[in-house]
Order: sequence, then C-alpha cells, then structure tokens
Amino acid sequence: MQKQVQSLMGLLLLLLLAGTVRLVPIFPTYFPFQYDHAKDALAMHWMIQEKNPVLTGAITSIDGVFNGPAYYYLASPVFVLLRWHPIAGPIFVSIVVFFLIWYAWKTRFRFEAVLFATSAGIIGSQQSAWTPYMTPLLVFPLLILLTKSQKITVIKSVAIGILSGLLFHTQSAFGVPFFVSLIFVAILFFRKSMNIKAVIGFLSSFASTWIPFFLFELKHGWIQTQNILKFIATYNESAKVLSQNNQSITGRILEVGSFAFEKIGASISPLHQHWILLGIVFFSFSFVVSIIKRDRILLLLQTLLIGMVLIYLVFPCKSYYLIGAMPISIFIFARSIRIVCRKCIFFISTILIFLSLIQVPFSYITYRQMSEQSTALLDSKLKAAQFIYEYAHNTPFDSIHFVPEQYDYTYQYLYEYLAENGLQMPSTYTYNWNDRAYNPWKKEEIKMREELVFTIIEDITNPRIQAWTNEMQQNTRIIGRYQISDSIMVVVSAHETQ
Repeated sequence: MQKQVQSLMGLLLLLLLAGTVRLVPIFPTYFPFQYDHAKDALAMHWMIQEKNPVLTGAITSIDGVFNGPAYYYLASPVFVLLRWHPIAGPIFVSIVVFFLIWYAWKTRFRFEAVLFATSAGIIGSQQSAWTPYMTPLLVFPLLILLTKSQKITVIKSVAIGILSGLLFHTQSAFGVPFFVSLIFVAILFFRKSMNIKAVIGFLSSFASTWIPFFLFELKHGWIQTQNILKFIATYNESAKVLSQNNQSITGRILEVGSFAFEKIGASISPLHQHWILLGIVFFSFSFVVSIIKRDRILLLLQTLLIGMVLIYLVFPCKSYYLIGAMPISIFIFARSIRIVCRKCIFFISTILIFLSLIQVPFSYITYRQMSEQSTALLDSKLKAAQFIYEYAHNTPFDSIHFVPEQYDYTYQYLYEYLAENGLQMPSTYTYNWNDRAYNPWKKEEIKMREELVFTIIEDITNPRIQAWTNEMQQNTRIIGRYQISDSIMVVVSAHETQ
C-alpha cells in the first residue's frame, strides 16, 4: 500500500512538472502562432460552425498534398471549451502529454516518462503546438508497445497500426521513413512471434487512418494521388525544390548526421546548449553498450533510428522532420542506463528534473523578449488586434495586413476569435482589398469601405513594404502610426471620400 501511495505521488509530481515546464513560460500568449497555426485553427472553427467534416489537414511540403485531419477532430473540443483562444493548441498537447506520462508510468517505463517530461527538445516542440511537431506524441506510445514484450498480439498490432497511420496526419515527411524502418524492424525482430491475425490487424488499422484521404480523393478526382505521382516521376527536380540538401555523398551524410545528432542531444537534455556534441557522445555510449551487451531491445531501437537516418540520405530531409525521432533516442538512453547502472536512474532523474525546473524562468524571460523583438509569437499580434478595437471604439472599420508569409491567416483567425468573444468583425479583413480566394474558410465580408482603415505591418524593414503600402492606402490619409512592438506597427487611416 505504501509503495502504491509513493508511486501515485511520484506520478502526480511528474505531471505537475510536465505542465509547469511546458505552460508556465508561454502562458497565456507567449507561444508561436504563425501561418500554419492559424490556418489549422481557421479550419477547426469553420468545421464546428458549419458542422461540415474536414477531410484534409495542413498542407505537406509537396504542393497539392495534405496531411490528415486527425488533429482537427481531437483538438477542436479544447478550442470550443476555451472559446477559441489560441492557447487551446498548447493546452491540448499538454493534455496528451499528461496521458502519455500516465501510460508510461503505469507500464513501468518511468525513466522514459521522466525523460519525456524534461527533454528540452520535446518541450520546445510541444509549446509550439504545430502539427508537424506532434509526431513524438505518437512515436512515444508506439515504442512502449514495441518494447514492453516480445510477443505481437492482435490488440498490440492494431494499436501500432493506428499510431503509425496517424503519423501521416501530422508529418508525412517523417511518417514515410519511420514506417519503412518500422516494417524492417518488425520483420527482423518479430517475425517468429507474428501471425496472420496480427498482420491483418496491423494493415487494417493502418488503412483505417487513411479513410479521410480516400474520401477526399473520391470527391476531388484523385487530385492528391496525381500530385504524388507527379512528385515521384520528377523526383530529382522536385526533391531539390522541397529541400535544398547537400548533393555530394559526404556532404549529405554530414548534413543528415548533424540533424540526427542534434535531435538525439535535444531529446535527453533539459537544457538548450551543445545538443550536437551531446548527441554524438550519447550515441557513441549507447553503441558501445549495444556491442558489449547484445541487448535485444537496445538493438531494436538502434535499428529503428539508424534505418530512418539512412532513408533520409536519399529522401528530402529538413532538421525538424527528425523531431519525431526524439522518443527513440529517449528509449535508447533509458535502456542503456538500465543495462549499465540501474541504480543510477534515480540520481539521473533527480538531476534532469532539477535542471528542467531551473530552465523555466530563463524560458519565461526568453519568450517575453521574443514577443517584443519577433513576430513569431501570439502576444504582439493579439495586442495589435486589441489596439484596433480600442481605437475604433465600436466604429465599423477595415483591416488590411502586411505579413512576411503574405497570407495573413493569423489576423484573420484573431478577428474570428475576438468576434466569438463579443467584438464586432471588421467589414473587410484581408491582405489585399476584397481578396479572399486563398482562405476557403473565410466569412463573406461586407462589400463597402469604412471610414477607418487599420493597416497592420509586420517586418517593418521589408523592401516591399513601401510599394504595398502605396497600393493599399490609395484615397486615404494617414491619421497616425502606432508601434505595437519592435516588429509590428499599426497605421491608422481614413478614406478621403467619406
């Protein structure tokens, strides 16, 4: 009974730690909220309002090919409960993290749970709540299923199939190498314990995650399939456009290797320094342990990781693609420590937790400095929108936006969020007057020009800004310019014709 109480207390403290290091530095508005974040939020908002299911998620690196929509269905209840505040994204991710830590604790993967809770790389990716960064949320439980026993049951194979398939709803560029490497590992390590029922369970559950994709294809004439086939047919040229990787063999090995070692170091360190060096040291350590001890699980995990890296030597690769591989590094490190010095786990866990807590105030300060100096975070964008409402004071207004990404999904979503909370919508809100073609979820705006026009300008030093401003502010006179942060300005104008 006493051990159960101690175990429960340990779990609760770890959950508290995981929530603290993830949410305290960014709460309530100091987290990344850019083009893709807002586009996802707009899609969810439209889906709930129109009661119309969405069949695709965020666009992939291949033009005309999309990830799956699983995130929209899973996260939308949290957005609804929080009245569409953008913090719903990071909170949803934190809820999933709590569940995964509980599951790891329950299944005796407690050291892995500590590493997952304190990893600087994992924490940073989850504070963003960007869908391509959510791959660790699927890989972590998949690795528990893969390593907790040598037997592949039907239930386990179904769960692995679902988790593998959902990777294509978050980051297809990671899902493909991981899936290929996983199949190789399954054949190499589980061929004796697999049976036909397990194989059928895996394939059917994996295929079930592709139902939205097939429905979309049937509805739109197999357009994504055509784009994928086009990409394959012109692979050499398309891959160069997709990712400007080094073309020499040596250069490519060094490039992909640096990506991999960086993510290995980030996965086990609670701090933000020297990730590549730490990754090299750790991988060398685990490799030596593997050679000496010949541990089956360690060999399995290393094969899975190395297989993915080898595939990326020919597959287009960007550093953030490998974020999904960080849980593999966590499991390799945990397994290596268990083999070499099981008694050291408590000491190492204590150090990791202590360093992770120390990192919180530094992260807190860093995010607030970023909000003044960068346009990446929500805070300065929301302040710009709130300033406009205060200035307009219930007067109808137009809002146009100059943003580096051109497509101003961020401000379009912020206006919809603020409207959900009782404020009026702008008569027009756009990057270009009456241009809404790029946003299929945007409401029809009133076709008139209001007296007040607010121009939100990000990237104030951009060389295109003067020509764009001259075009957007024709027949208007400037009333004032207001600096919201170092990177965001709001220009208030009035139509001369009114």
